[in-house]
Amino acid sequence: MLITTEPGSIVHRVLGERTDVLCSHHQAIGSLGADLSVTARNHDGVIEAIELPGHRFVVGVQLHPEESGDGRLIEGLIESTRTGEPA
Repeated sequence: MLITTEPGSIVHRVLGERTDVLCSHHQAIGSLGADLSVTARNHDGVIEAIELPGHRFVVGVQLHPEESGDGRLIEGLIESTRTGEPA
């Protein structure tokens, strides 16, 4: 499934503007918690990624990178611990 990411987000820096991901969910985020931002959506507008701005690497996803073998988000998390900067 193709997702589109928000410019300036960690997910955008790690995955690019658009990317194909594996998604197989039957539930989705309806409303966000305090201070969270939507940072990726699929073609239907369903939220696929959220972040907590102002923090090094607080990212939540509904996509399944562990099942597709796409290690970019994990690599971005690891890199942020090395550098102290977002991915």
